Amino acid sequence: MKKLVILAAILMLVPGMALADMGLLNESSLNDVTGQVGITIDQSLKATIGAVEWTDADGFETTTPGGGNTGALELSVITIDNGGNAISMTGLTIDADDASLVIGLPAMTGDISVGNIYLTDGSTAATTSSSLGSLTISDLNMSGSKVVVMPH
Repeated sequence: MKKLVILAAILMLVPGMALADMGLLNESSLNDVTGQVGITIDQSLKATIGAVEWTDADGFETTTPGGGNTGALELSVITIDNGGNAISMTGLTIDADDASLVIGLPAMTGDISVGNIYLTDGSTAATTSSSLGSLTISDLNMSGSKVVVMPH
């Protein structure tokens, strides 16, 4: 009985193998193949920047040319996140158009915050006691924006 079951199983495989065809692919055989163009990429982002500083080396001119004081504006503890969590970016699409590459920007909601804003003389380090405050840009969303890349 065991031999009969094994023989039946082998015979069931034979018709499938007989229909298999190993052939070369060429351009004409692929002309009728269709599919969906493009890919979708999902990613996450959480970034921190220590400080951004703008310095005016000659400062505000007095009556003497070059007699101004150096001044600086420093933005420190810059974060790009979603309430302390990573920004989820889902649905970035890349599609090939007839004459261009179209990149659809993702739905991305998040915040950009600057922990402290300082005015300094450009030579001394800013401290938390001299902070002018903070800055937050909320609900940043780039959904629906596109980047189109094309030859010229």
